[in-house]
Amino acid sequence: FTKKLQMHEGDTRVLVLNDQDAETKAYYLDLETGKVIQEYEADGINTIQDINPEYKNAEITHQQPFIAINSKNIMLLDPRINKKSKLAQSKIYAKSPFFSCITTNVDGQIATGSENGDIRLYKQVNQNAKNLFSGLGDYIHSLDCTKNGKWLLATCDKYLLLIPTFSEGKNGYLTSLGKEKPTPVRLQLKPEDKMKYAILKENFTPARFDESQSGQESFIVSSIGQYLITWSLKHIITGKKFDYDIKKLPDKICLLYTSDAADDLLCVDLGGRRIIKKK
Repeated sequence: FTKKLQMHEGDTRVLVLNDQDAETKAYYLDLETGKVIQEYEADGINTIQDINPEYKNAEITHQQPFIAINSKNIMLLDPRINKKSKLAQSKIYAKSPFFSCITTNVDGQIATGSENGDIRLYKQVNQNAKNLFSGLGDYIHSLDCTKNGKWLLATCDKYLLLIPTFSEGKNGYLTSLGKEKPTPVRLQLKPEDKMKYAILKENFTPARFDESQSGQESFIVSSIGQYLITWSLKHIITGKKFDYDIKKLPDKICLLYTSDAADDLLCVDLGGRRIIKKK
């Protein structure tokens, strides 16, 4: 089974990560032929649990390196390296932080999520984390960040976390925030809405910020089952974290992604059937 598909090299090819505990490779698929044309591995020993572009939106360029993680390593893989191992840089922990997911901002700064809910911010692959946001003990399934890197979005089963990464003019990817470290905002459904929509089991799909032509993100989107849920970023920042919109769609939502072609469009994958919704 496929765990993740990551567009690559100007959206002409795709990196494929299989859903196997012992997977040590990412596969390079040519979209024109539909065939695997190359396999990439760190060193043949380290597994690969998640992959991400070297910096946000690098997939629409011809940038070839990409970031990969497993439970205790952060790795930069470069397909241009002319040998079997494509490992260019790495950060290896003696004691596993139990990494579960990774994302990058436009400057290539890195955020990692963990099985225990911890979130770490890094300037680059081969350095120590500048900041650690202690989690609530829940597995983080995915991360996303705004283009300017100022907001980080984590998805857990029962809630989302919106994390400010800047404080008092300091960039949390570049310097320790210490006591100035901001408190994450927890986003979840109101009990009355769970009853109203008969949502018996909360299981949020990976939450995303919108891709806006203006360059400034304005909303957050996720889903549970058939229900599409959107939050206004502006409203959350001003304290209105329960001010969200719920829409029921015809089928269970498998994948959400936003369009940068128009600021008011949202693409929804209903298991092979795609629909376009107004935001």
